[in-house]
Amino acid sequence: MTFIHPSMSGLPNDRERELTRRQTGDKEPSSPTGDDSDSFEEDEKDEEEDDDDLRPPQDPVKVAFDEILEQIKNKELKLGRSEERKKFFHRYEKYLEERIGEKKNLLHVLAYYEGSANISMKSLVTQLCKKYPKEYARLLVAKDDTGSENNPLYAAITRKNFRLVAYLCENKEGSQTVTTAIETALAMSCGERGENCLHAAIRSKMPAQTAISLIRLTNDETLKAQDSKGFTPLHYAVEYERCTDSQFDVVKTLIECGDSALDKLGNKPDYFSVYRYHENTHERAFKTTKPNVKAMAEKEKERVPPVREEDLRRPDGLNKKGMEPDKLDPRPEALQQRPRTQREGPHSLKDERKPGDLARPQRRDTDTNSPVEPNGPPHNGYLHAPSQGGPVMAGKEAPHNDSLNPGVRFSKETPKRESSVARSRRVEEPEVTEESAEKIRELLQLHYLRTRSPETAASRLYGKNPNAKHICFDYLGAPSKVNPEEFKDSFEHVKLDSVLQYVAFSNLEVRPAPEFPYSLDNPVEAEGKGRCDMMFFFEWLRQDKGVKRILKVIVEDLDTPAHSDEAIEKTLEGFNVEILDWRKTDLCPETMYTSSSKLREIYLRWSGNNAVLRSWSEPDGLRRFEDLEKVHLHVKQDLETSMRTKKNIDKFCERLNSSTPTIEQTRAVPTPDEQPTISVKPSKIIRVSRIEQDGQHERLLTMNLAASPGEIKQEQTLQPHRWLTCMDEFREMIQNVWSWSMKQKLQQQNDLQKPVEIALIDDGIDVLQPRLRGKISDGKSFDFGDKGANRIRSHWISERGHGTVMAKNIARICPMAKIYVIKLETHFDHKEQKSRIGARSAADAIDAAVDRKVQIISMSWTIAQPSTSDEKERLDTAIRRAISAGILLFCSSADKGLHQDNDYPAASNPSKMFRIGAAKANGNAWDWVPNITNLDFIIPGHEVAEKALLDDDPSQTFQPQTGSSVATALGAGLAALIICCVQLAAIHTQMNQQVDTPTAVTVSDLREVKRHDGMKAAFGAIGTSMESQNKFVEVWRVFDKAAKEMRVLEKERRLGVVAALAPKFVRNYGM
Repeated sequence: MTFIHPSMSGLPNDRERELTRRQTGDKEPSSPTGDDSDSFEEDEKDEEEDDDDLRPPQDPVKVAFDEILEQIKNKELKLGRSEERKKFFHRYEKYLEERIGEKKNLLHVLAYYEGSANISMKSLVTQLCKKYPKEYARLLVAKDDTGSENNPLYAAITRKNFRLVAYLCENKEGSQTVTTAIETALAMSCGERGENCLHAAIRSKMPAQTAISLIRLTNDETLKAQDSKGFTPLHYAVEYERCTDSQFDVVKTLIECGDSALDKLGNKPDYFSVYRYHENTHERAFKTTKPNVKAMAEKEKERVPPVREEDLRRPDGLNKKGMEPDKLDPRPEALQQRPRTQREGPHSLKDERKPGDLARPQRRDTDTNSPVEPNGPPHNGYLHAPSQGGPVMAGKEAPHNDSLNPGVRFSKETPKRESSVARSRRVEEPEVTEESAEKIRELLQLHYLRTRSPETAASRLYGKNPNAKHICFDYLGAPSKVNPEEFKDSFEHVKLDSVLQYVAFSNLEVRPAPEFPYSLDNPVEAEGKGRCDMMFFFEWLRQDKGVKRILKVIVEDLDTPAHSDEAIEKTLEGFNVEILDWRKTDLCPETMYTSSSKLREIYLRWSGNNAVLRSWSEPDGLRRFEDLEKVHLHVKQDLETSMRTKKNIDKFCERLNSSTPTIEQTRAVPTPDEQPTISVKPSKIIRVSRIEQDGQHERLLTMNLAASPGEIKQEQTLQPHRWLTCMDEFREMIQNVWSWSMKQKLQQQNDLQKPVEIALIDDGIDVLQPRLRGKISDGKSFDFGDKGANRIRSHWISERGHGTVMAKNIARICPMAKIYVIKLETHFDHKEQKSRIGARSAADAIDAAVDRKVQIISMSWTIAQPSTSDEKERLDTAIRRAISAGILLFCSSADKGLHQDNDYPAASNPSKMFRIGAAKANGNAWDWVPNITNLDFIIPGHEVAEKALLDDDPSQTFQPQTGSSVATALGAGLAALIICCVQLAAIHTQMNQQVDTPTAVTVSDLREVKRHDGMKAAFGAIGTSMESQNKFVEVWRVFDKAAKEMRVLEKERRLGVVAALAPKFVRNYGM
């Protein structure tokens, strides 16, 4: 179009009008007197074309994204070849992190794309992740501005584009950046519900295998996150309307990956736990069944013409259902198919069908809550068809509503055609079954009972428990003689759950003995002296109280005569006991197996007879139990010496954990070409702990020294506390190197002559402990005892043994370090059953450590934030003083589980202190450790047993210790060990006059590693596990190889190994 400049005046002449018409396509205007009926329409068309010319140019980013989508739609995008990738990214690289309307980036555009995900889309996502991991990570966690702030992963999930979800979460290159981004994206709160991707995935009924893969990519924080209703992903996963066969695996995986969600409660007023929410949705589902079925029946009656009785008759006089006409069930078919619940309680429904009839539960559409017949199409008009597009969920067609489509009716024979995209995004919806719901309910209930205290389990199962139902029956300490009738009358009011966490009975005698209709197979003969009193109590549980399962059984049976083996078998029959503590000496393994083949844990009373140990460890003994994990062995010192007893027990442990050859054969009779294969089946390690005769001390005897490849991957470590095993081996080597180096007459600088000194602030230590001899430099006490006593409690006495244990753990990792003992003022709280520490005493202790000029302070304790401002300021000042002095401060996290960890001393200055949490054997955080993101590192602190030394008394016991306090002491010891390694390397440099060598470690490096930032970098340089959010220090990456190398070298050459190791701990070198 030709534009006339505003400065020009007057009308255009004929020539100008002609030029204008030629460019726009206008026709010669009609004369005023001619026919101008089309003139107005043509003018409008001209104006529209003028508007097109005036429209601003399109957004180049949107154009690029549209081009990419078009290539995906046509399946033209194939980036497998190098030249294709180069061409594509040359064209679009500059747009990868750009955004279009509503702040959508490229991944958002893919997520909102109406078409189906295909191989071209997968190729694009894969290459983005591989070629641009940092950019891809940023795209994945970016939120759009659609009103609900969704990241691409959440958008794909909510739109049920599950193929794209799988593509987005693939990380074939194993990029840590992408792994972290995926984990972050899954955890982000999106949508109007304030939910994360896992919430959305569960609610969208994502296919089970896709959901399970997604769950395994998350962390505990994501699993226990609560949405606006207070519900976790696990809450939604156990809803009754999702209880399909495959959903059981989803729920099981959620629990296996982190069960913290089981302790989360929904919002008021109900405060539903996961279990109670499942029960509530189950009850609501069946409460709404009756009215929905009735309404549906009325609707069917109006729509379908009445059926004549003669039409249903067969030649034999019966109707099509094989029933006489007067026996026709008047209820609608859907009502006849209503499921019959297997549960007891207020939510059960009576079924009018005769016993033995099979029932199929009714499926419900999750969005409309309308019933769906098990064998027919949904009544809401939605189409359900077999999958056309792989593991994705069902999409929905528009309802067949005549009011929305006048003149168009959809019949059963001519359904509305659905789009290919809809077909690609759905699969046949699995059927909800009562059997699946019961399996999920039982899984939840058993997990609560196995892993939670009786008080917590009861509250999660019953809430406020208005019916006062009990999950335990504890009768220990009761009168020894029991009248059976009086017992039943006394406990008639007690309500027990059908599954009990435990039962416990003392040594009881039932008098007068009842006539047991359930007694032994053969009448008790005169020579049979074995008792059978417990049969009465367990039969009472079974028959009178309806108990079907007992997880743990405790029975006192040490008196003579004890119960016979047959009586024990009859007593426990059918209860599926998992933990057996039947306190009878030399209990027969066959009796245990007959009583319950599912035992996970067994307490054994051993007389000292080695023949019994051998029977327990034979293939037909305890090794028959496939689920057995732990054996507690109560030892009675009898005829043999302590050395012989120890030898017998050690051999018992070896036999118990030896692999048993098994014949792998698929058919009973092999074909001529098929031979049985004999192989050694990898068996998990059965842990054995020794409990002395007094019952007060238990010592862990076995550790998992071997595991199958599958278990290695699952446990994430090669053996429980491999961390400790590795450090024990390295310690034995390096302490010899240290001793040899200190004996060399060298002109060393002052920093190289001093051993590392650690201030242990605790409740004192027992200095007479053999393992601490030569390790204590000095000490000081700030415990002045009770007021008015005019006494001081010396640092060489540990009030409750806590400080002694911590000192041993420090010395275990770094025996070269010296420990400066500072005793705190402690008061034992009898109500809380724990020691209390005074804040002023803690401040004085830290000041004393600063005055001593120690390099490390170890504080394996926590206290609440001081209540008064003076005490708080006093403690804060002492901590600031220690930080300013360059001292490394190690302190524990508060083992409070889900509670917020804001306790002192860590809360005073978290960024300048090492906050340490306890790790389990597999490298994951201990269950009671608070939010792992607030910790610096996690270190073994769960069931840490002392290493037995050659000079130990064989009868000495070493009780495993658990808690972040143990981890803190080990962490302080590791820091001291790192300093010693750098110190030895500096000595090696001076001995060989290699100061000018680029990689030589010097005194300046030693000073650097003693600083907070330097030590934190050293811990990180050792290596951490991704599964623990890079918190668990995998020491074997560095120290295993060094220990092996030193083992075969002379003392003089071992120093060179340490010198080669030390640069890894210095920030200037890294790994």
